[in-house]
Amino acid sequence: MYRSLGRLDAVVCAAGQARFAPLAELSDADFRFSLDNKLLGGVNVVRFGFEHMEDGGSFTLTTGTVAQRPIQGGAAISRVNAGLEGLVRAAAPEAPRKIRVNPVRAAWVTETLQALKMDTSQGQSAAVMARAYVRSVTGTETGSTLEPVQWP
Repeated sequence: MYRSLGRLDAVVCAAGQARFAPLAELSDADFRFSLDNKLLGGVNVVRFGFEHMEDGGSFTLTTGTVAQRPIQGGAAISRVNAGLEGLVRAAAPEAPRKIRVNPVRAAWVTETLQALKMDTSQGQSAAVMARAYVRSVTGTETGSTLEPVQWP
């Protein structure tokens, strides 16, 4: 993928899958799927992307609120999201040429919750979520987990 794109100023990754089930029902294969998919996917976006990133460029990985506030049935995704946040803290000081690496700790998007007829009280609007990603791409932070809030 990177070779076909040339030099990049920023990469935002919101990809990855994980298994949801009660902990007692998750198999080793479920954890492996979650780790191989979302966690290693994020690792590879960063480590294979360094050589294609412009000096001072930015990687933004997507984690989720379950990294710090797990939900029932979310043991695998909580582990993966927390792992991505740890990866970013470790990768940021190693990043060459002032390349920045941050995760956005995404919440449920209110508009998605509304469409699914679910409780919207724990969601964030799409506009607030977007500002977190813009801040990661254009800001100066590195190694910092950004949580969507009402930034100006």
